[in-house]
Amino acid sequence: MTTKHLVDPEILPMLDMFPGLNLTRESLPQMRALLKEMNAQMLAQEEGVLLKS
Repeated sequence: MTTKHLVDPEILPMLDMFPGLNLTRESLPQMRALLKEMNAQMLAQEEGVLLKS
């Protein structure tokens, strides 16, 4: 199912630059783990910046 027809036509080209996500029962745990790791890395970077100031 697609909802692309609901998106403002002016921003459609920008959205087309992002890869599509195919969420399934198998891929969802992998996606959650990836996002958790990315959040941990961003938090570590923010803490590093705060410590250096």
